Parts: sequence; structure tokens; C-alpha cells
Amino acid sequence: MSTSQPSLVAWQCWLTLIRLFSSVCVTGLWAWRIDGLRRILQLLAHASAVLQDPLRQLIPPFTGWFAFWIIVVLNDTFMLTIDHKRTHTYLGCMAVQTVVNFCCTFLIILHFALYRIYQAQAGFFSDFALGVGRAYTYPVHVTFGIFALFAGVCSVFILAIEVSAILTLRSTVPIIPLGKTNTKDALSELGPSLSRSHALSVLGNPRAIAIPIHLPQAVTTSSLFIVMLVKRVLAHLLFHRVRNVETRIYALIRNSFASISMIILIFRTITALQQAQNEVQTRVTSAACGLASPSHLLSILVDRPRWDGPYASQEEVNVTVSAIFASNGKRVSGCRVGWSQRFMNDFYPPAYQNRTLELFICNGVSPLDINRWEGQYYSNDAFAYHVQVQPGAKPGTASDGQMPHVWLVNTNETRGRSWSDLAEVRAYQAPLNLLRGSHIVTETNLITRRFIRSSILKDIIFSSKSEYKRLSLYPIFQLSVAALNATTTTIASATIRPALTPGLRYHRTQANIQNPNIPPSDTCDFIDDYRSSTIFNAIGSVGGLFALLQAIHLLLFGRPLLWGVTGAKTITPFGLLGGCSSRGFKRRLREEYHISSEDGTDTIRIVPFLQDFVIDFGPANFDPAQRSPRASVVLSPTQDESNEDLDGTEIPLMQMDLETGAEPPRESDIEDTNHSYDRHSIHTVV
Repeated sequence: MSTSQPSLVAWQCWLTLIRLFSSVCVTGLWAWRIDGLRRILQLLAHASAVLQDPLRQLIPPFTGWFAFWIIVVLNDTFMLTIDHKRTHTYLGCMAVQTVVNFCCTFLIILHFALYRIYQAQAGFFSDFALGVGRAYTYPVHVTFGIFALFAGVCSVFILAIEVSAILTLRSTVPIIPLGKTNTKDALSELGPSLSRSHALSVLGNPRAIAIPIHLPQAVTTSSLFIVMLVKRVLAHLLFHRVRNVETRIYALIRNSFASISMIILIFRTITALQQAQNEVQTRVTSAACGLASPSHLLSILVDRPRWDGPYASQEEVNVTVSAIFASNGKRVSGCRVGWSQRFMNDFYPPAYQNRTLELFICNGVSPLDINRWEGQYYSNDAFAYHVQVQPGAKPGTASDGQMPHVWLVNTNETRGRSWSDLAEVRAYQAPLNLLRGSHIVTETNLITRRFIRSSILKDIIFSSKSEYKRLSLYPIFQLSVAALNATTTTIASATIRPALTPGLRYHRTQANIQNPNIPPSDTCDFIDDYRSSTIFNAIGSVGGLFALLQAIHLLLFGRPLLWGVTGAKTITPFGLLGGCSSRGFKRRLREEYHISSEDGTDTIRIVPFLQDFVIDFGPANFDPAQRSPRASVVLSPTQDESNEDLDGTEIPLMQMDLETGAEPPRESDIEDTNHSYDRHSIHTVV
């Protein structure tokens, strides 16, 4: 066997593995798109054929690409699993694999070549999904391109490897036997098997010689390290036990219960913190205007239907916005469209309209100041906005569903002018609906909506004031409605007089009504977020769950819940930090509570130790004046017995590790210790 050829098998396997991963991702993305198309068609079940036909035309290409990538996934799965163990299969032979990889390469290149055409064909689907789904707004095209590119590059290299093998072996092996030869056998140059023609079948025959795959040394070392690390962690979590005493099955049951309990606790902690973070309610207040936006540069946000291409079966209306003087109606300046976004929604009739959101910016209009807006309101230079709806290119009768919806937006708060910024205004404020054949005169109020943006940890633990993001809302209310002149071409119009008047002043706290110098404009309306749940509620719920699981674990297994992970005992006088004790502290403990006998056995004075660290004997305690500091000395058996009468029970020290399997104390030793403990307990009472 050639020393260089086995590397071709390894290269083929690695490239196939990368292509399999990319193909699985692309298949999932196609399934995601097909599911989105299915949902949209369900929404359009009662819509007209004009809206349904373009979407139904996407079903064949979507289904075709989905089936293609499923075939690629199945082929790569076969080559990485069955083909390693069996040979002489139809799918694993050189001829079939060369054709499969050639088709994959050609179709992926074709996919990129026709990408612009496909993107234009799916444009309506994307617009619809953006407006309706809200879950279909991810960068799907970029993700498709990246994974498809990986799959295409892998297909090119695999095809190059197979073609090079065919050209190399063509001089020594006839073309028909070579085409029937297994791909891995050909790349490994198994000479005797290449010259003979074998009958192919679906499952083939087991391999007589295993095909080796030589992995890089770095990959092998890293994989071995990761496997050993995971094995040690799992062994400690699931099989931690007192050896020679507890069986592995018992340890597995106990530690599995503890591990599942800890997973439940972690999951509950995360969900409780998220719930505490997200449990936000609102309250209405009226207070000083220091928390409101100081400057209000107003623009007009218009939402209107739009009919394009084959959907232009109805008349499209034109919307114009201009700034005028409020006193005489003279035009100040025209307003231009500074930002627009198309979307599809089902909230306005006719159902599932393709709509356009436009932001009209008026130049030459001075912003309103929150502290002196009343003077601006009553001055001769006070301005208003005039919104006018006129017929579009196709004359006809406009319907009520074609009338635009109007909001006022503070441009100083939406510098980015993104969809998310402007959509907030649509979500928190009702629009002004223009009436067909009427002119509406309106005026606005100001309500400042404040959203919490600081974390719950900062607000609760550090007792700091919450940080807010503010959004100015301008509710529009009608002053008068008049019918338009029948001779005019205007379909509908509205005049909007901006004012920053508070409409909810009765929510303010007790006012200083004795001071006549307080102007009526000193108050602003606020709708603030506040957290209805705190982190302490989350900690309390998690603590209660932990106590319940701890009690169940103690009842069933007699040990704390964290015994398998940390080795914590039921009674731990020094806690987890006891392992970090200094040498001096350990030395003083040995001098105070350890004694050694002549035979070399170390013992602990258990009663003084319990009295000092664990148990408070109360009135039954020793007289402190009779106790003297003890030293670690070597005692004779007679001295040992006399000291036991004074200091209490002594327990022999035995070096027994939980994992080394040291021999536990014999039953006779335990019985002797128990008898000694009973005897000295009686002496103490007496």
C-alpha cells in the first residue's frame, strides 16, 4: 500500500464531513423557508389569487432545492458510516460517486449563478415575511450563501480527488472494473481488488481489510485530552462513592438524582432571574418636565398602502406633507421623504396589504422647547403640519382602506431612523386616521414613555435608580371636521397643530396651589416602567426548591445533595473553606484534639471537639475552670483510660480515602468504640 494514498482517504472523509455539516445547515434553512411559505399561504387562504399566485410559484423551486440538499446529506452520511465497513455497494463505487459529486458541484455553481434571479423571484416572499412573520427577519440569504459555499468548495475538492484517482489508475485498470471499484479501495490502491470485477449490490460485502484514516497528531492529542477530561468529570459526578462499601449501581442512582436536581436548580435560577428581569408593568405619573426631552423636532410618519407591478389593480394615492403657519395657513416649506420602508401586514383592510412606512422631514421648522412651548404656541410664527391625500396615476374612487395613518415623531430621539426606532411609535400610540372626503383639524398632547434599560442587579442589589430610555408620544385629538369642496381633487386632508400640553395632569402629586407664579406648563405626563418582581423573589423561589430537593435527598440517601460533587458531609464544622486552612490552624487542631498511644494509633478527643465546634451542651457542659489546654502526647493504655474519663470519647484516626479503597474499620472495632462511648457517656452524666 502506498504511504501517500491513505491520506487521500482521510482528505475525502474530512471534506465529506464538512460538506455534511454544511448540507445539514442548508437543509434546515430550506425547511425554515418552506415552513414560512406554508404559514403565509395559510394566512392568504381567503385572499385573492393575485396575492396567492406569486407565492405558489415559489413552491416548486423551494421543494426542489430542499430535496437536493436532503440527497446530499444522505449520500455523505452513507459515505461516512456504511462505506467504511462495507464495499462493493452501488452508491460507494467510483462511477456513482463521481457523478454525484459532479452534479453537486454543477448545481451549487448554478445556484450561485442564478442567485440574483432567485432573489428577485423571492422578493415578494421576503417582503411578506418581514411584515407578517416577524420571525422571518434573520439574514437568511447570507447564511444560505456561506453554507452553500462551503458545500460547493468541498464538492470541488472531492471531485478533484476522484478524477485524479481515475486518471492515475486508468493505465493499469480497465475502465469498467475501475468504475465498479469502491471509492476508498481505489484511493487506497488495493491492487488485487482493483483488477477483478465484482458484482455490486445495495449493501455490498463486509470489508476484508479495514480502511485506515490517519488523523493529524494535534487532532488526536486534543481529542484524547477532551475525552479523558469528560470521562473524569462524568466518573466523579456519577460514580463518586465510598469504595468497598457502596456498589456502583447505588452510587449511580444517588449521584444521578443529585445531578438532575442540580440541573433543575440551575434551570430554575436562570428562568427566575429572567422572569424577574422581564416582569415589568407601567404606571402613569405627572411630574416636573425635567425628565422629558428638552427639544422636540417633529416629523410626520405616514403608513399607507402601496400597489406595485401585478398588484396595481387598485388606485395608488399620493400623500404630501407641508409645514404651514397656524395663524393664516400660509405654506412655510415642503416636506420630503427622508426614510421609507416597505412591509406587509394584515392589520388594515384590505387584508394583507403591501404597505409603505414613510418619514416626512420638514426643513425650516424650528423645534419646540419643553420650557417655553406655550410662548411658541401663541406666537405669530407658530406652525402646523398639513397632510394632503391626492389621487395617484390611475384615476378612480379611493376607498377608506387606502387612507394613510399619521403619527408625529421626535426626530431628535430617532437619529438612527431604523425600523425598530420608528416602529415603537406605531406600537405605543394610536394613529390619526384621515377621513375620505373630509378635512380634519387636530392638536397634539405630549406623553413621555420611559422604558427601563438598566439591569435588575443594578437596580435591586445596589439600590440605584433605574436608567430609562424615553420616547415622546404625541396623541392626536380632533378639534373639528369639515367636508371638502366637491370641486377639489383632494381626497382627504388634515391640519395638525403641535402642542406639548399635558393631558393627564390629575395624576400629579399634591400641587402647591398657593403659589400663583407656577405656570400651567410646569407639568409633563409620564408612563414609566417599573419592576413588579425583584431578584429576592427569584432567590426565595430557588431557595425553597433547593430545600425541598435537599430534604428528599437526605431522606432517601442520608447525605447532602452536594456530597457527590464537593464531598460535603451532613455535619461539616469547617465548611468548604476548611480545605484552605493554614498550616498553623491545622497544627493547633492536632495539638488540641489529637493524642497518640504507645502502639502508634492516633485518636481524636471527640467530646471536646463536638463541644467546641458542633454541640452546645448547655447546663450539662463541663466546668470551664476545670478544663486545661491539652497537648498531643503519647499515652500509655492506663493513661489513655484515665484521660478518656476526663475528656470524653476518643476515636482512632484511620487514613481512609473515598477513592483509594482503603479498608474500613472492622465491625469489632466499631462495637468497641460504641461500648467505650456508652461507658464514658455514663461517667459524664454521673
